[in-house]
Amino acid sequence: MDSPESVSQFFVWIFRDVIFFSGDVQTTTIAVAITSSLCCSIVLALLHVLARIFPQGEKTAHDRKSSYGLTYSSTSSSKKTGQSLVISYEKVEVPCVKCGGYYADFGCRFVTCKYCCFCPGSCHVHKETVNSKPFDVARKVRKIDFSHCGMDQCPQRLGFIGSQLTCLNLSDNSLATLPAEIGCLRGLQKLSLRNNTLETLPNTLILLTNLTKFDISRNRFSSLPDCVMKILTLEVLDVSTNYLTSLPPSIGGLQWLKKLNLK
Repeated sequence: MDSPESVSQFFVWIFRDVIFFSGDVQTTTIAVAITSSLCCSIVLALLHVLARIFPQGEKTAHDRKSSYGLTYSSTSSSKKTGQSLVISYEKVEVPCVKCGGYYADFGCRFVTCKYCCFCPGSCHVHKETVNSKPFDVARKVRKIDFSHCGMDQCPQRLGFIGSQLTCLNLSDNSLATLPAEIGCLRGLQKLSLRNNTLETLPNTLILLTNLTKFDISRNRFSSLPDCVMKILTLEVLDVSTNYLTSLPPSIGGLQWLKKLNLK
């Protein structure tokens, strides 16, 4: 029986002397083509295996939600909201704040459609021809859950979604501030800001005259913001796990408050 050394020497002789350096051009060309095809097949097979082990196209829910933007679409549905929408966070398609019959054109500083723009001459969007699309009232979203999205700022124009929005969950993110236009969500009944990095709140929150449940636990408040004391409709308030050392006397003005969580 031949030893491993003699077998290896045999194959070296076959490939080196008989095939590649035999002096026969046709044989050498065929050998190179076969070897190249074999190498390409091996590389493709390795890439396929790596793609199966580390899929790049498949992202987790957290990764998909952190891709920034929010637009409404009838082709995709959210399990959390029960409404038709696609989450992408830098912009939000919202109805025109004046007529409500068309979508506000993104980039318009007045948040209006082309028919209602307060100053088309100074609006860089409506200086040009824009075809504002009609707003479908049936697709108005009433609940939005942006928890665990990895956001460090709220989506642009979030406050202009409409007064039909009753529940907004922004918990478990990295929000340090809230935009003042959050006060435009007059229909909000539940607002959760739990587990962010908030130290202050915008005074426009006093405009949320339907808010009954408010969760600002696990933030960085050293004192309770004055605006919270002016949301007279509150029934449940969670301020636990902050840096509060005392409560202001004005908290007694929340006459409808049924539950206050301080732990």
